[in-house]
Amino acid sequence: MDRLLSRLALVTVLALIPVSAIAQNHAHGTAWIHRDAPMGTMVHAQGDTLCTLEFPASCHHGMMSPDSLYCSWRTVPPDSMPAPMSRYCGVAVHCEIGDEHGQKMMPGHMTPLGLFRSPLNLTIHYDPAVMAALGMDLANLVLTTWIDGTPTVVARATHDRASSSFTMSTTQVAEWYGISDRTALPTGVEGSTWGQIKMTYR
Repeated sequence: MDRLLSRLALVTVLALIPVSAIAQNHAHGTAWIHRDAPMGTMVHAQGDTLCTLEFPASCHHGMMSPDSLYCSWRTVPPDSMPAPMSRYCGVAVHCEIGDEHGQKMMPGHMTPLGLFRSPLNLTIHYDPAVMAALGMDLANLVLTTWIDGTPTVVARATHDRASSSFTMSTTQVAEWYGISDRTALPTGVEGSTWGQIKMTYR
Protein backbone atom coordinates (compact mmCIF):
# COMPACT_ATOMS: atom_id res chain seq x y z
CA MET A 1 0.00 0.00 0.00
CA ASP A 2 2.81 2.41 0.90
CA ARG A 3 4.54 1.70 -2.41
CA LEU A 4 1.31 2.36 -4.30
CA LEU A 5 0.79 5.66 -2.48
CA SER A 6 4.36 6.72 -3.29
CA ARG A 7 3.82 6.00 -6.98
CA LEU A 8 0.56 7.93 -6.99
CA ALA A 9 2.28 10.88 -5.30
CA LEU A 10 5.02 10.86 -7.97
CA VAL A 11 2.46 10.79 -10.76
CA THR A 12 0.67 13.74 -9.14
CA VAL A 13 3.87 15.78 -8.92
CA LEU A 14 4.80 15.08 -12.54
CA ALA A 15 1.33 16.10 -13.63
CA LEU A 16 1.83 19.51 -12.01
CA ILE A 17 5.15 20.18 -13.78
CA PRO A 18 4.76 21.97 -17.14
CA VAL A 19 5.32 19.66 -20.08
CA SER A 20 7.94 22.06 -21.50
CA ALA A 21 10.06 21.66 -18.36
CA ILE A 22 9.89 17.86 -18.46
CA ALA A 23 10.40 17.28 -22.18
CA GLN A 24 13.86 18.81 -22.40
CA ASN A 25 17.39 18.35 -21.19
CA HIS A 26 18.92 20.77 -18.69
CA ALA A 27 22.60 21.71 -18.87
CA HIS A 28 24.83 24.02 -16.82
CA GLY A 29 27.18 26.35 -18.65
CA THR A 30 27.83 24.22 -21.73
CA ALA A 31 25.88 21.78 -23.90
CA TRP A 32 25.97 19.88 -27.18
CA ILE A 33 22.94 20.51 -29.39
CA HIS A 34 22.49 17.66 -31.87
CA ARG A 35 20.87 18.01 -35.27
CA ASP A 36 17.27 16.77 -35.40
CA ALA A 37 17.35 16.16 -31.62
CA PRO A 38 13.89 14.93 -30.53
CA MET A 39 14.18 16.76 -27.21
CA GLY A 40 15.00 20.40 -26.47
CA THR A 41 17.83 21.62 -24.25
CA MET A 42 17.82 24.47 -21.74
CA VAL A 43 21.28 25.79 -20.87
CA HIS A 44 21.56 27.55 -17.51
CA ALA A 45 24.35 30.11 -17.45
CA GLN A 46 27.45 29.47 -15.42
CA GLY A 47 27.37 32.23 -12.82
CA ASP A 48 23.59 32.73 -12.75
CA THR A 49 21.35 29.73 -13.42
CA LEU A 50 18.37 32.06 -13.92
CA CYS A 51 19.98 33.24 -17.17
CA THR A 52 18.90 30.61 -19.66
CA LEU A 53 19.21 29.81 -23.36
CA GLU A 54 16.63 27.33 -24.57
CA PHE A 55 17.11 25.28 -27.76
CA PRO A 56 13.83 23.70 -28.96
CA ALA A 57 13.81 20.16 -30.33
CA SER A 58 15.13 19.96 -33.91
CA CYS A 59 15.95 23.68 -33.88
CA HIS A 60 18.74 23.16 -36.42
CA HIS A 61 18.40 20.61 -39.18
CA GLY A 62 18.90 20.05 -42.88
CA MET A 63 21.71 18.76 -45.09
CA MET A 64 23.93 21.84 -44.63
CA SER A 65 23.67 21.95 -40.82
CA PRO A 66 26.50 20.63 -38.62
CA ASP A 67 25.81 17.29 -36.96
CA SER A 68 26.24 18.95 -33.56
CA LEU A 69 26.61 22.45 -32.14
CA TYR A 70 28.55 23.31 -29.00
CA CYS A 71 27.14 26.06 -26.80
CA SER A 72 28.86 27.93 -23.98
CA TRP A 73 26.57 30.27 -21.99
CA ARG A 74 27.85 32.16 -18.95
CA THR A 75 27.75 35.40 -17.04
CA VAL A 76 31.03 37.31 -16.78
CA PRO A 77 32.19 40.49 -15.03
CA PRO A 78 31.05 43.50 -17.09
CA ASP A 79 34.67 44.66 -17.48
CA SER A 80 35.23 41.51 -19.59
CA MET A 81 32.96 42.91 -22.31
CA PRO A 82 34.26 44.67 -25.42
CA ALA A 83 34.76 48.41 -24.97
CA PRO A 84 32.75 50.49 -24.46
CA MET A 85 30.00 48.14 -23.20
CA SER A 86 31.71 47.66 -19.84
CA ARG A 87 30.99 51.31 -19.05
CA TYR A 88 27.25 50.91 -19.57
CA CYS A 89 26.38 47.38 -18.41
CA GLY A 90 25.65 46.10 -14.92
CA VAL A 91 25.18 42.51 -16.16
CA ALA A 92 27.19 40.73 -18.85
CA VAL A 93 26.37 37.41 -20.54
CA HIS A 94 28.67 35.76 -23.07
CA CYS A 95 27.57 33.16 -25.62
CA GLU A 96 29.70 31.02 -27.91
CA ILE A 97 28.31 28.60 -30.47
CA GLY A 98 30.57 26.39 -32.61
CA ASP A 99 30.48 23.17 -34.57
CA GLU A 100 31.91 19.74 -33.75
CA HIS A 101 35.25 20.70 -35.34
CA GLY A 102 35.78 23.71 -33.09
CA GLN A 103 34.81 26.22 -35.78
CA LYS A 104 33.04 29.23 -34.28
CA MET A 105 29.58 29.67 -35.81
CA MET A 106 29.18 33.38 -35.00
CA PRO A 107 30.42 35.55 -37.89
CA GLY A 108 29.88 39.19 -37.04
CA HIS A 109 29.50 38.25 -33.36
CA MET A 110 26.14 36.53 -33.88
CA THR A 111 24.85 33.27 -35.33
CA PRO A 112 24.21 33.42 -39.09
CA LEU A 113 20.75 33.69 -40.56
CA GLY A 114 19.41 30.21 -41.28
CA LEU A 115 21.49 28.26 -38.74
CA PHE A 116 18.45 27.88 -36.50
CA ARG A 117 15.10 27.10 -38.08
CA SER A 118 13.18 27.55 -34.83
CA PRO A 119 13.54 30.55 -32.46
CA LEU A 120 15.65 30.10 -29.33
CA ASN A 121 14.31 31.48 -26.05
CA LEU A 122 16.64 33.67 -23.99
CA THR A 123 16.28 34.90 -20.42
CA ILE A 124 18.77 37.43 -19.03
CA HIS A 125 18.41 37.83 -15.26
CA TYR A 126 19.69 40.61 -13.03
CA ASP A 127 19.87 41.39 -9.31
CA PRO A 128 17.86 44.57 -8.61
CA ALA A 129 20.06 45.41 -5.60
CA VAL A 130 23.22 45.24 -7.73
CA MET A 131 21.72 47.45 -10.43
CA ALA A 132 20.50 49.98 -7.87
CA ALA A 133 23.94 50.05 -6.22
CA LEU A 134 25.38 50.98 -9.63
CA GLY A 135 23.00 53.92 -9.80
CA MET A 136 20.76 52.38 -12.44
CA ASP A 137 17.03 53.11 -12.38
CA LEU A 138 15.18 49.78 -12.75
CA ALA A 139 12.45 51.50 -14.77
CA ASN A 140 15.04 52.54 -17.37
CA LEU A 141 16.78 49.19 -17.81
CA VAL A 142 17.17 47.83 -21.35
CA LEU A 143 18.79 44.76 -22.87
CA THR A 144 21.82 45.70 -24.97
CA THR A 145 24.26 43.95 -27.25
CA TRP A 146 27.54 44.92 -28.90
CA ILE A 147 27.35 45.97 -32.51
CA ASP A 148 30.47 47.20 -34.30
CA GLY A 149 31.90 48.80 -31.15
CA THR A 150 28.61 50.43 -30.13
CA PRO A 151 26.09 49.33 -27.48
CA THR A 152 22.81 48.59 -29.25
CA VAL A 153 19.43 48.23 -27.56
CA VAL A 154 17.64 44.96 -28.33
CA ALA A 155 14.23 46.42 -29.02
CA ARG A 156 12.29 43.16 -29.14
CA ALA A 157 13.28 42.06 -25.60
CA THR A 158 10.57 42.13 -22.92
CA HIS A 159 11.42 43.46 -19.44
CA ASP A 160 9.65 41.58 -16.63
CA ARG A 161 10.15 43.58 -13.45
CA ALA A 162 8.51 40.84 -11.34
CA SER A 163 11.16 38.26 -12.26
CA SER A 164 13.99 40.80 -12.72
CA SER A 165 14.70 39.56 -16.21
CA PHE A 166 14.58 40.24 -19.92
CA THR A 167 13.18 37.62 -22.29
CA MET A 168 13.16 37.28 -26.05
CA SER A 169 12.90 34.72 -28.85
CA THR A 170 15.23 34.87 -31.84
CA THR A 171 16.80 32.73 -34.55
CA GLN A 172 20.01 34.80 -34.34
CA VAL A 173 21.89 34.81 -31.04
CA ALA A 174 24.46 37.49 -30.24
CA GLU A 175 27.82 36.80 -28.64
CA TRP A 176 27.33 39.46 -25.94
CA TYR A 177 24.33 40.65 -23.94
CA GLY A 178 24.25 43.29 -21.26
CA ILE A 179 21.71 45.15 -19.16
CA SER A 180 22.06 48.93 -19.18
CA ASP A 181 20.33 52.09 -18.00
CA ARG A 182 18.90 53.64 -21.16
CA THR A 183 19.57 57.16 -19.91
CA ALA A 184 23.30 56.43 -19.53
CA LEU A 185 23.83 55.13 -23.07
CA PRO A 186 25.64 57.30 -25.62
CA THR A 187 23.57 59.72 -27.66
CA GLY A 188 22.18 58.11 -30.78
CA VAL A 189 21.91 54.54 -29.47
CA GLU A 190 18.54 53.23 -30.61
CA GLY A 191 16.66 49.95 -30.64
CA SER A 192 17.34 47.63 -33.56
CA THR A 193 15.86 44.49 -35.04
CA TRP A 194 18.13 41.54 -35.82
CA GLY A 195 17.78 42.28 -39.54
CA GLN A 196 19.16 45.79 -39.05
CA ILE A 197 21.97 44.43 -36.92
CA LYS A 198 22.96 41.91 -39.60
CA MET A 199 23.07 44.66 -42.21
CA THR A 200 25.38 46.67 -39.95
CA TYR A 201 27.98 43.90 -40.09
CA ARG A 202 27.74 43.46 -43.86
